[in-house]
Amino acid sequence: MSNYHVTVADYPSKQLVGMKVRTSMKNSHQDCPALWQHFGPRIGELLGNRESYGVSVMINEEEFYYWAVVEWEPLSPLPEGMERIDIPAGKYAKCTAPSLNELADVYMYVYGGWPESQDEYTFDEKKACIELYRTGWQPEDALDVYMPLKAK
Repeated sequence: MSNYHVTVADYPSKQLVGMKVRTSMKNSHQDCPALWQHFGPRIGELLGNRESYGVSVMINEEEFYYWAVVEWEPLSPLPEGMERIDIPAGKYAKCTAPSLNELADVYMYVYGGWPESQDEYTFDEKKACIELYRTGWQPEDALDVYMPLKAK
């Protein structure tokens, strides 16, 4: 596993809309891509920014909800089968995964040791992790990952 560079970043609040799946650590490598395959063709139903996001919120140590979402214009109608998730502004640990193949390694690296290497923050497990997929993103492209923080 590589050493990844982690910084503390202020992240703005966002209103996101998309589709959700309940999955587990064991099944996420199948469930999350399947969700994107289902959601991708429907992105055009939503107005607004075309950057997309993967958002995850832990349910327990093994299970989590995962959303495939885009930013949403609140005045536009919410398409059938989609739901809204609001991301609060706050401090996040930011790390860049060089490609989709290294995404799991980034999560393991950051959650596995980064908080102990600094004094000011710990992870806020109650808030969402965010994966930013820029417009035109492809699986071999880099993506930014934001993990929510709280003061120690």
